[in-house]
Amino acid sequence: MKPPKVFARLVAIAVLALWQVANVRAADRNPRSRQGIDPGKDSGADQGLAEAIDLTIGFYGEYGQTITDENGTTYHVDGQSFYENKVYPPEYWGVFPLYFFGTTVGVTIGVENQSDSKDARLRLEKTCHVLRTDGSNGAELSPPETIDVGIAAGGTKTVDASFGAEYVSGAESGLDRLLVKVFGAPAVIYTSVEHLNGASMIRLGDATEGLGQDGANEIDTFAIEVVNGGTSVSVTTKTATEQETSVLNGVGDSVTDSLGFKSTLVAISENVYVLAVESVSNRHALSHVDFDFGIGARVVSPAHGSTYMVARTSSDGDEADGPLLLLKEAVFCPPEVDAETMEALGSAAE
Repeated sequence: MKPPKVFARLVAIAVLALWQVANVRAADRNPRSRQGIDPGKDSGADQGLAEAIDLTIGFYGEYGQTITDENGTTYHVDGQSFYENKVYPPEYWGVFPLYFFGTTVGVTIGVENQSDSKDARLRLEKTCHVLRTDGSNGAELSPPETIDVGIAAGGTKTVDASFGAEYVSGAESGLDRLLVKVFGAPAVIYTSVEHLNGASMIRLGDATEGLGQDGANEIDTFAIEVVNGGTSVSVTTKTATEQETSVLNGVGDSVTDSLGFKSTLVAISENVYVLAVESVSNRHALSHVDFDFGIGARVVSPAHGSTYMVARTSSDGDEADGPLLLLKEAVFCPPEVDAETMEALGSAAE
């Protein structure tokens, strides 16, 4: 149903957090809180990690409120109220932030690792669709987004997942759905980190699983923060019995050594060097790797004595999602509007 013209000053998007909405009022109207959905045994989820991970979503920068209940949907903005006869299932009744087309929907995703001993590397997958009044998905409102995060035991991390609220074909007035899935992402942790040669060199070793173990063709990618580094990096790969040193001269340079490891200087961005080590034709797994940035350079991160988590991919570039650990839901939706209404909405949002 096409909304009346009175919606011209109104909402484009009413974003609803069904688990933790900032500034929610009228507690008796709050929708049933949707905690993490247990993926069940059939999903192959790492239940220990699933129990340790907590996810919260917050919203900011809203322009008003959208209230839904058994009577329908009411939009509140600038001291005015606009009613629409659109009734959602009871679990979607509540008070939610409201946004305009052409503005940014401010979204933060907070992830906490409550384990006291186990680091976590996670993959967040965010999708967004129109929420129909029967609770099903409508049109896709925002392209899917994947965010990888690493969190130390007992640590927290907040990710800004904001997006532009643009009108799309098939959008309807009312609410839309934002889903965030949390997967355990494939990860490897180097448990030994040493700064050597006056901190111009970093040695990473004792990985939880050696690179190239059992002849696997795979790549570890490292991001090293260095002060006063140059354009070349010396790389030493070492197995249990042998080691070899190669020099990478500038971004894009690659060298495959006699041990069967290919080292590449992928990028230098400000003080961060991105390097990759690939097991190409190795006979033994990697024991440790040294990156030497030259005289006068100083490695800043990862810190001496710490542990370091890397993204490990197969040599064909694939990195499959790990088990589903958690699923949480939110919502938003632009009304179906014509060009005249869109222009009015843009003016109202300024």
